[in-house]
Amino acid sequence: MSFPLPRAAVVRWQLFLATAAWIATVPNFPVFHQFLGSSAAGRGLGAAVFVFGGWMFVLTITLLLLVALGVLFWGRAARWLCAAVLVAASVVSYFTIFLGAHFDRAMVLNLLQTHPAEALELLNARLVAWVLVAGLVPAAAVMRLRLRPSQAPAALAAMAVLVTVPALATAGIVYAKYSAYASAARNRDITFATVAPANLLAASIHHVASQQAAHTARAERGKDAHQGYAIPKPRLLVFVLGETARAANHGLNGYLRDTTPRMKAAKGYYFPDTESCGTATAISVPCIFSGFSRHEFSLLRGLANETLIDVVLRSGARVVWRDNDSGCKGVCDKADFVDITGANDPRFCNEPGNCFDEMLLDGLEAKVRAESRDTLVVLHLKGSHGPAYYKRYPPAF
Repeated sequence: MSFPLPRAAVVRWQLFLATAAWIATVPNFPVFHQFLGSSAAGRGLGAAVFVFGGWMFVLTITLLLLVALGVLFWGRAARWLCAAVLVAASVVSYFTIFLGAHFDRAMVLNLLQTHPAEALELLNARLVAWVLVAGLVPAAAVMRLRLRPSQAPAALAAMAVLVTVPALATAGIVYAKYSAYASAARNRDITFATVAPANLLAASIHHVASQQAAHTARAERGKDAHQGYAIPKPRLLVFVLGETARAANHGLNGYLRDTTPRMKAAKGYYFPDTESCGTATAISVPCIFSGFSRHEFSLLRGLANETLIDVVLRSGARVVWRDNDSGCKGVCDKADFVDITGANDPRFCNEPGNCFDEMLLDGLEAKVRAESRDTLVVLHLKGSHGPAYYKRYPPAF
């Protein structure tokens, strides 16, 4: 004979508070650990109060998130909301805790635009174990709870108190040691983008706004672009794009291991004083072709203006973009675009959807020889992208 386990009964504000407390303590452990590691924390009881203030900061943000989203989830649906937020927080926090990544708008773009084969390379036993312990188990516990109904006026009053009390307590603690918290936030890189999963929601909202901007007409750039003089033969320029390659790992830049022997043999020029707008393809590629500096560039500004590709096309030249990564991120919309990321050619692909960059050259020579116009060819590489670098080159290399 089996006996069903009892199901605890809670009211809405208790459910939200318990959920927020777990998220502030486990998935967001790195945040208040950063407060503890700050030189501004001090020692003894003062350090404990300082770290508690950091924990209250995360708790308050999470409560605000739950209460705001709770407007859409009444009755028993509130359990589904809390369960979803718990799982989302565990997934986002994994990348912060184990990979040191901040889940900002660039990471949302990566999530939405990264090729599935590349994304699956991140899946491992550690990720599954963390999400199970930090997200799925507490989510299952939440779903077992019985939610007691309450009258609307009482529920609204409870929600107001639930947000107001922690917010006032956090404000009081932070105000008392404002300079210390400001120093910790600045020196330990503690920002809104480090609090999961509120950072995911904020980044997603920004992404939606960016997508709306993408549908507007872009401001023209280089309206006077033209071919300067006639030549007997069309010119060919090949631009090899490996936007995630790190200067620190280039032999040409002094790296101890010679990672660029053929480039060195070609006796080309190396430009060390360059800056990337970001470490993600979705940020760095639009920036490279935007004409803006790292300090001037933003995704919204990039979407509002034409790119270098548009200017080259306006001059009468042809642009061919061959892609082995995750697309041109809106840069090459008017160019001849060739996507090989889904290819399954046994000559170049060691597994479906994962092909060596050499495939970008297949058939290219015949294509450009038949061209009568000046041509810009962009070859977008996958080889400089992680995490599975060992899959990016054949055994011969």
